[in-house]
Amino acid sequence: MFRRTISRRMFPLALCASFLAVPVLSGCEKEVAKESTTVRKSDGTVKQEETKTVRNPDGTITEKKTERTNNP
Repeated sequence: MFRRTISRRMFPLALCASFLAVPVLSGCEKEVAKESTTVRKSDGTVKQEETKTVRNPDGTITEKKTERTNNP
């Protein structure tokens, strides 16, 4: 009976610890710079460009560029 109560108390703690350990072990990226531009043309088309520069946990820097075009 004593073993069963310990395992019932330890299971939620182990579960919470596993969820908290994932971000610590994997790290996270840090946003260094972000630039966004929106251009509206005479025909109603809207073009959005977003450039994001991030620093990865291993120290490398990457640039992500996203383009969206909305036609009416």
